[in-house]
Amino acid sequence: MTSKTHLKVFLLSFLVFLLFGVDIIFYQFTKFEKIVTVKSKYLRNRQNRDQYMFIDTENNIYHVKNRSLSLEFDEAEDWNLLKDGNKYLIKGYKFRVPFLGMYPTVVRIKLSDK
Repeated sequence: MTSKTHLKVFLLSFLVFLLFGVDIIFYQFTKFEKIVTVKSKYLRNRQNRDQYMFIDTENNIYHVKNRSLSLEFDEAEDWNLLKDGNKYLIKGYKFRVPFLGMYPTVVRIKLSDK
């Protein structure tokens, strides 16, 4: 292999790490599970793509996302099931970083019986 090929392989590997590795690290160190009451939900358009968002009664904002690593792509369906005033058990990861536009990411939503 030439040095250009090595560089391309390295850059591709680094890009894959950035896409998945950072997300895996965030998941391992910031995951949470809690019961929330939905106050409202909305779509946020960012970079020509809708993001599925909701706010709980404590004014925390969450982002409902697909789970690429487990090949589950149902963010729209999960978000659509949310009803204002209902309690849900949510599982997610990450935390709010305003200047990065980062919100806690919800990957599982289940109607709570509590």
